[in-house]
Amino acid sequence: MQIQNRKTGYKKINNATAFKGLPVAKIRLKNLPACDEITIIQLSKEDLPFLNNMFEKINLEKMYPNLPEKKDFDKWKDMIFGAISNIEFGAKGFLAARKNKPCAILSFSDINSNQGFYIDHAASWPLAPNEGTKGAGKSIFRHILGKGAEENKKLARLVPDTLTPRGKNCNDFYKEIGFSKNEKNFTTEITANEQTNGFKQSCEKLDSILEYKKIADSTETDLNSALNLDF
Repeated sequence: MQIQNRKTGYKKINNATAFKGLPVAKIRLKNLPACDEITIIQLSKEDLPFLNNMFEKINLEKMYPNLPEKKDFDKWKDMIFGAISNIEFGAKGFLAARKNKPCAILSFSDINSNQGFYIDHAASWPLAPNEGTKGAGKSIFRHILGKGAEENKKLARLVPDTLTPRGKNCNDFYKEIGFSKNEKNFTTEITANEQTNGFKQSCEKLDSILEYKKIADSTETDLNSALNLDF
């Protein structure tokens, strides 16, 4: 059942199920200390109570007091909640956390008879006022593109917003990590075929700045206790 959240206006799941996340990778920027390592956590529909609570606790106005337009905050919140909403309706997802605090989320769906995936929403947010979370976006994409390479996917597709709420061009970010525009259908894509494997190429590019480690034999963790939502 859904109930209306009077504080934010967004809908949330009325469900008391405990959040049990599955940590799947540890990633850090090579120029940052080990304490700044990012953990990637696999999400599922059962994680909605935690994600809704997280969404309510993220305080973008506090983190970016100088962001001039209210519509910028609204757009940012829409991107975060869009990922949570898609997971509610069956999409898969990953959460990134640094220093025990969530800092990015991504949702995606299988397409082309499971030969590829469509990235529905991706967003990161700061953990300190006026400071972006360095490497959060690249880390969460490194994991999903590595997953695509391992599973021999042929396509990763998304439709980026022209600008982020902070005025940066999203297309520049996606181009930097290996995506290219498909002018025919107005999407941005990574592809793999017999000649080239865009997934592996993107991972190699990201690995020049990231240290990526998969977590072997991972077990579910009660992130209600493990993660700090004091933003």
